[in-house]
Amino acid sequence: MGESACVDSLLFMVRGLSVDGVTGTGKSSTLSALSRLATDSWLTRARVVAEEETLGDAYPSELVDPTVDDAFKTRRLRAIVERIEAAPQQRWILERFHLTYTALMPTWSGFDEIDERMAALGFCQVLLVVPEEELPRRPFAREDFGFEWSEGMIALHGSVEKSIAAIVDSQRRRVQALKQSRLPSLTIDTSSRNWDAFAQQIAAFAQ
Repeated sequence: MGESACVDSLLFMVRGLSVDGVTGTGKSSTLSALSRLATDSWLTRARVVAEEETLGDAYPSELVDPTVDDAFKTRRLRAIVERIEAAPQQRWILERFHLTYTALMPTWSGFDEIDERMAALGFCQVLLVVPEEELPRRPFAREDFGFEWSEGMIALHGSVEKSIAAIVDSQRRRVQALKQSRLPSLTIDTSSRNWDAFAQQIAAFAQ
């Protein structure tokens, strides 16, 4: 789809937005800025589904486990889609959704049905990115992640270098999945960390 506009019309009524990106691209800061929008945007009144619910404790161990069935891995996504389908008057913001899953489960066929249902529901998606040369500095420099997060990444991948390579690959997979998605999408480079400006850009896109 690329960077295309979401338009409320007889053909497409915007009902929700997913905000995705690798660790350190600023999802939490962007969502916080969206809640402060000084406009009459529906985004300030939407129900936010945080990544604790979209991912739970599945990320990343469960999603990379080849012994776990794909249908089971994506059960949280399907449960959320069903909840959205059952509440036609509610607007939604999802912190991470199927783009995150495709970064670890890269076979798109497993997400095609979910993507189709989300498109039918009127969802758009925003992907937050940073240049690859900046990726090593963003997550490992965050004090709020703490020592345990860094140690966990290193234990999972084997070294700092392999952890960084995994994060770079994860962003690339999200970008590729975005090209296969039916959902109108917007990609934002968050290098400037101008969260309020990003929120305004998202509001204009999602109106």
